[in-house]
Amino acid sequence: MRHDSAGGGRATTTSSATSTPASRSPLPSYAPTSTFLPGLLQEQSYCEALPPIVGIEDPAKIRRHMEARLTRQEILVRPQDPCRLEVVIDENALARIVDTIIRERQQRHLLTMSDLPNVAIQLIPTTVGRKGPDDPHRTVPPRLA
Repeated sequence: MRHDSAGGGRATTTSSATSTPASRSPLPSYAPTSTFLPGLLQEQSYCEALPPIVGIEDPAKIRRHMEARLTRQEILVRPQDPCRLEVVIDENALARIVDTIIRERQQRHLLTMSDLPNVAIQLIPTTVGRKGPDDPHRTVPPRLA
């Protein structure tokens, strides 16, 4: 699996996320230092909470951003040729969700998505410390289950 440490949690691919990417080529995402969860795995209430945090206040803009994100996520669950996604998430990205209801919904959503055969989610526990994708001593955590 290729990792993208500079992508800020965004999956890297040569195809547009709304076009028909090859399902045989996974969308890798390596975001252990990311403040936010990857967009393709964000639950709706988490999506709704983010825009004001990043300075988007206009309700119409917030709605457009949320609708676009949720539409992009359909590539993972479409019946014909769903995209494969491989992602490594820092546990701190979940711990930063202050609202317990949103955090619980997001955690359930990650568990649901990890049950899909085309989605592989790995979680780096806070106890591991900070290790990058090129660190020869890093431990790849077990799949979130």
